[in-house]
Amino acid sequence: MAGERRERRSSERRGRTQMSRGRNARVVVAWWECFECAPRLRRAAQTRRKGADMKNTFMILWAPGPAWVAGKTVREQPYWAEHAAFMDRLFDDGSVVLGGPFADASGSLVIVEAEVEGEQDVEDMFARDPFVVHGIFALASRKRWLLFLDARRKGRDSRKG
Repeated sequence: MAGERRERRSSERRGRTQMSRGRNARVVVAWWECFECAPRLRRAAQTRRKGADMKNTFMILWAPGPAWVAGKTVREQPYWAEHAAFMDRLFDDGSVVLGGPFADASGSLVIVEAEVEGEQDVEDMFARDPFVVHGIFALASRKRWLLFLDARRKGRDSRKG
């Protein structure tokens, strides 16, 4: 029954002919219809290319590591200057969007935007951070974050057009 409906619908379409029957039926599209769908296909291909070049957003949560000196703020920890220089480089190249310690000194949060695929790639970005190397910070959590709302991109919202 479903196959008959599919065959009937296919044969009713202008410029199309049924090539085979059954579950894997193939349809030949008339040449003039290809020109009609070309702009849509071109836009879809551009969107896929943009998606491949887009930065992914990640959240990294740091906890005090084994070398954390209790009773001192993050700026008073050993290797602070080296850690700050490392983070400044990531900030300057656009990889780190937001970052800083929690007010209660229970750890730090960093938001990363980078052209990397997975969480391990982001963790690898921080492997040479002096706070990580010397045990001041210990990785508590890392996750890829799918942003739905972002005020920074309000003016560039693609949903409007």
